[in-house]
Amino acid sequence: MKPGAIKLPIQVSNPDKLFWPDEIYTKLDLVEFYAGMFTRLRPYVDHRILTMERCPDGMRGECFYQKEKPKGIPPGTPVKRIQNVCSSRKSTNYVVGGTLETQLALVNLACIAVHVSGSRAKTFPKPDWMCIDIDPSSGEFRDAARAAIHVKDALDSVDLVSFAKTSGSRGLHVFVPLRLGPTADEVLKFAERLHPYLQ
Repeated sequence: MKPGAIKLPIQVSNPDKLFWPDEIYTKLDLVEFYAGMFTRLRPYVDHRILTMERCPDGMRGECFYQKEKPKGIPPGTPVKRIQNVCSSRKSTNYVVGGTLETQLALVNLACIAVHVSGSRAKTFPKPDWMCIDIDPSSGEFRDAARAAIHVKDALDSVDLVSFAKTSGSRGLHVFVPLRLGPTADEVLKFAERLHPYLQ
């Protein structure tokens, strides 16, 4: 795709900033990538509470996670204020996904990846899926695959449907769709009770 081939709803600052120096991919490349495929991404971020992974100096530099909405986010960006239980801050204003403008504005602030919550903003704190993260210490994908099959067998034994999803370069996520009802804490307690079946 040629630079400028897609009309963007935001002004990209420092478009030539290298995010992937080895491959020579820039901030503008990532913005245009997200713009071109956002219709496919939207169902996975729509009304989801987001945690940002920001890499101001690209993938070769230091990255950090951010929950509070950035100061440079455009006015009108949807946010969800959530009261903190274990923090010196009373609350956190999370960015809520679902629009192309929000997605591109985050990239413009060097947010290369976004991490979605199990709850949508309107139904927080009730998740509509549970995720079991498999990240083997061996670093071998085949070990993650074996573990994922073990997890699926345990979930099948209690009649829960699950789906595997690749995660990064070596891990897997096992997703379990949920009917709205249990809170996030209740889902976590269930996952902890599932642990003995995975030994």
